[in-house]
Formats: sequence, C-alpha cells, structure tokens
Amino acid sequence: DGAVELWDRVSAGHAFSCAVSLSHRLACWGYDGEMGGDRPPHGLLWTDVSVGEAHACGVTTDGAVVCWGEDGDGASTVPDEPGGWLQVATHHRHTCGVTS
Repeated sequence: DGAVELWDRVSAGHAFSCAVSLSHRLACWGYDGEMGGDRPPHGLLWTDVSVGEAHACGVTTDGAVVCWGEDGDGASTVPDEPGGWLQVATHHRHTCGVTS
C-alpha cells in the first residue's frame, strides 16, 4: 500500500530483533530458531518490547506482559501480577518489569 511504518522502540538480542511502531504494531526479524523467540503472538497492540537471547517480552496497550520463545529458568514465565505493567527488560535468561 506504500505506507511507511514509523518505529518507536527497537530491541536487539542475541540473534534476532523486534520493534514496536507508533501504531503499536510489533515486528520481529532475524534467526528463526527452534525456540521461536522471533515469532511473537499476533493480534495484540504493543507499547514496549525487549529481546533476550532466545526469548522476548512485550507490554501490550492494556498493560499486560506477554512473553514468547525459550522459557529456560522461567525467563518467559510472567508473574501473577495484575495489569499495569509499564516496561519490560530481558537479558540472557531472565526478565524484569516495572509496574505502575
């Protein structure tokens, strides 16, 4: 359609990267490994994303954290917290987040 997507946030991990656009769309690219870290869930709107080694997590527009990819050491397991997540950060095999 010729439209240009404007990107707001980008995160680069070990072998793949993800970005969130100003229209809250999420795109990931890079190594298509068996852990699926570069394959985010579809149909959600996003405000933040962070990429680890083989997993990634993002914050949706309704304040939920969603993670995908490898879950070694619980890196993709989201704690049972109510909504209100503002930011998420991933690294090698762990994830942290900030709530409101």
